[in-house]
Amino acid sequence: MTDSEAHALYEAAWQAHCNGCNDEALRILERAIAMATCDKVKSVYLATKGGFLNRNQQHTQAVDACTEAVALEPNNFHAFIELGIALMRLHRYKAAAEALQSAAALRCDYSVLTVLAKVQLLSSNPSAARASAEKALELNPSWDEAQAMLDAARNAEARDNIE
Repeated sequence: MTDSEAHALYEAAWQAHCNGCNDEALRILERAIAMATCDKVKSVYLATKGGFLNRNQQHTQAVDACTEAVALEPNNFHAFIELGIALMRLHRYKAAAEALQSAAALRCDYSVLTVLAKVQLLSSNPSAARASAEKALELNPSWDEAQAMLDAARNAEARDNIE
């Protein structure tokens, strides 16, 4: 099998996923992963698998796929995002924040910073959440989700100061 055949399977997996055939998409993607000869390409396929698994609510398996993706390619932005999301859904907030901080260090992205702010709020760190949300709003002042996180962080800080 060639890399072009692996890529064709990767595209077929995306098509199946877009058509709502998630189990089929994962089966096809597994074949593409097995065929990939380049670690960077395999890392992309594994990060995609992690995303598909997250959408299927299979967060433990998503953590495994994304951890392998990051081990193969430590600069895989998408793998860190999917890893952070999976860890957040598993209530492993410290590890989720670390993964999302790694993603943000690779590419300063307002949506990643907003999810990071959410994780920081969930882990009772409103000052860090405020800083992440403020940075997200610097990048995209009209991002309503970041504004909501900023408001929630400020409210949490105010509550902490009262107590």
